[in-house]
Amino acid sequence: MSADELLWRRWNEVDALLAGALELAEADRESYIARETINDPELGALVTRLLERLSTDRGRLTAPSGEVVRAAFGDAGAGEVDLAPGTVVGPYVIVGRWAQGGMATVYEAERADGAYRQRVALKMLRRGLDTMDLVQRFLRERQILSSLSHPNIARLLDGGAAPDGRPYLVMEFVEGDPITTHADAKRLDVNARLDLVQQVAGAVHAAHRQLVVHRDIKPSNILVNADGSVKLLDFGIAKLLEGDTEHTQVGVRALTPSYASPEQIRGESITTAADVYQLGLLLRELLTGIRPQHDDAGAEALPVRASRLATLEWRGAPPAVERATARDTTPERLARQVSGDLDVIIAKALRPEPEQRYASADELASDIRRHLRGLPIAAHPESRTYRLRKLVRRNPWGAAAPIVAGVALVGYALTTTVQTRRVATERDRAEQEASKAAEVTEFLVQLFQGANPNEEGSGQVTVRDLLDRGLGEIETEPNGDPAVRAAMLSAIGKSYYQLGQYQQARRVMEQAVAERRAAHGGMHRDVASDLSQLAQLVARTDRPAALLIFADALDVAEQTAGPTAPLVGRILTLYALTLSRANQEDARVQAMLDRAVAILRAAPGDNRAELATALSAAAYGKALDIALPRMREALMLRRAVYGDRHAGTAMSLSDLALATERVDPIEADSLMQEALTIMEAVHGTRHASTLGIMNNLAGLRRDRGAYREAAPLYRQVLALRRELYPDESGGQAYALYGLGLSLAESGSPREAETHLRDAYRILRISESPGSILLTLTQAAVGYSLARQRRFTEAEPLLAGAATRIRDVPLNPVDRISLLERVVWMYRAWGRDAQAAGYEEQLDHARATRGDAGAS
Repeated sequence: MSADELLWRRWNEVDALLAGALELAEADRESYIARETINDPELGALVTRLLERLSTDRGRLTAPSGEVVRAAFGDAGAGEVDLAPGTVVGPYVIVGRWAQGGMATVYEAERADGAYRQRVALKMLRRGLDTMDLVQRFLRERQILSSLSHPNIARLLDGGAAPDGRPYLVMEFVEGDPITTHADAKRLDVNARLDLVQQVAGAVHAAHRQLVVHRDIKPSNILVNADGSVKLLDFGIAKLLEGDTEHTQVGVRALTPSYASPEQIRGESITTAADVYQLGLLLRELLTGIRPQHDDAGAEALPVRASRLATLEWRGAPPAVERATARDTTPERLARQVSGDLDVIIAKALRPEPEQRYASADELASDIRRHLRGLPIAAHPESRTYRLRKLVRRNPWGAAAPIVAGVALVGYALTTTVQTRRVATERDRAEQEASKAAEVTEFLVQLFQGANPNEEGSGQVTVRDLLDRGLGEIETEPNGDPAVRAAMLSAIGKSYYQLGQYQQARRVMEQAVAERRAAHGGMHRDVASDLSQLAQLVARTDRPAALLIFADALDVAEQTAGPTAPLVGRILTLYALTLSRANQEDARVQAMLDRAVAILRAAPGDNRAELATALSAAAYGKALDIALPRMREALMLRRAVYGDRHAGTAMSLSDLALATERVDPIEADSLMQEALTIMEAVHGTRHASTLGIMNNLAGLRRDRGAYREAAPLYRQVLALRRELYPDESGGQAYALYGLGLSLAESGSPREAETHLRDAYRILRISESPGSILLTLTQAAVGYSLARQRRFTEAEPLLAGAATRIRDVPLNPVDRISLLERVVWMYRAWGRDAQAAGYEEQLDHARATRGDAGAS
């Protein structure tokens, strides 16, 4: 066997070892490879050869060469024979054939190595299709999929070569119906169909950000599963925008004609605009049931606009319409439902000239979101009449007043303050609130006018600058109306909180609570709301004190707003989360969360964002078959409210990732990475919410054994927390704990011991004596000692912790990891009898892992 063929067959092992070597300084790599491959010199030689090629290949390593691939298909022409159920391919066992296309066969398979249970789709190139262009296209699909990470894109899990040399790739198994079939079977209304298209557009945009054009977006490549989540499949004819040479290959025109863009049909250069066009076709088909057709010249025969508005002119044959069989109506009747903005959106996406379409899939999705919210769309020709009409539809009463334009400018700020009240309760109160709102509005307008960037010397004004200026003005006018001052302070305090300025936020919220009480007495719903916000801030440094504030807030809310008010549901959620982190009264916590979910589901008004928080929180402690649907629902709700780029959406992705870890660690990593990308875009790296998700991502990688990937993340989190939040030691302790375990597992137990003892010292101050986190940290200190072969010191810490948490509800991943470390200690110590006793517990924990609750 040649060296290149050997590289192909052992690529997974080579890749893992190479990743470890590249993390080290160049001078340390040779000794690392020699140490890791002491019993496998063949593997060591392969990796060494690749490292030697780095200088000539500019640091980029690729798949095996064309000659190797051609050699692997020496028996071309043989008839295609299905892999029988039970056939083992790599670490997978075939269950049965799932689907067969022109290029490859897709099998349902399961992991066969016992690492964890996972149902997958194994895609293998069919025999006889061994021409170099198809082989390279198949390999390119694997390259493309490995670069994509998005919840609405079917994920690549693995890849390799079968015993006969044929390449295969392994993807997540997606069960669902084509998007049009799903929409018709569920009788989805227009808004629900638009939500599906937004999910697809988000996936397409994510691919475009990785310089990948799908080029084959059609209903059969978009499946919708039972919970309404979209999965985009089949990047088999996708194109990489960087380094692609397909346009130089004579005769290569991979496409589905009826769904192809005009430039695809004509064989012209392909850009992301082709996918935008196909999204337009998909949107029109979902809304009208009309399927696309093309004439011989490459233009779509159907007019772009299916409504009563003027149609765009296309060259070629006269209009032709193919009706969707699932619809019992005419295109004309359906068109009336999508006239206006939707008609304009479809028309822009389907412009024959690529440069006249939406510039990106995200811009298309943005116009759909604006339409759903009643806002003017970007594609509509600019006109004052159009914008006024949209405004009146959103706010018919307020539009009658000349002041509506001014109210619109500050409306968002007021939603977090005075305008959250229900003004219609009684006339006198409404007049008082209107007067207060006028004062707050005037204050905000003056604040923003004072920050005019066109004035000399104003410079670049930040949100923090505005908040500091506003707070200064309030504090220099101590004799104003307490109710107005309280509203202003509350708004500013909450804004500081969103910016991650927690110390300043706490100080301002304490002032706001005092002003609320001065204005209204102790019993007022605004007092309850501000107390709840204050409790969240206090919990960062003093959890027992925060629990007392939450109890006060809940009591005030129930007495003033009523026991079923949305405010009560919101406070219950936050109160229960703080209780659960303190490891107190698990049954009480679950009862509070269940009550919060029930309140927010039944309450009038739009409580979707708050319900999403309650659903995620209530999923903790539940079995996975209950927890995962709740967390997916929470994610769907937040996406519907906020869209894809919002901190709330990122938090739901993080929650779902933590719950998914037990059944699919790779998907969990993908979800958490997406959450981190969103949070970094929203808040930047220097924000507590971003650091929390970064810490979670490091934890996922540590739990699955990727310690060298986890440690740098933990170091980054720890450094930033010490810089940004020096007084908030709890976050530092979490990072120290994770970093210490990662170092202990990757060969640096002495440094690990230092970090873990720091974490333990911090947690002994902030946690109760029975805290699970404190116990796990104690065990981690013991493990770092065992790794140094200091077994006598390690045993009481490590085995003692395992004994104490035997009957405590615990994350299955943590329980398994702890027991594995105890077993390792006793085996390394030569005490096999003790190890065997803990191995029984370990086997039981592994066997019940998939049935355990999410945490």
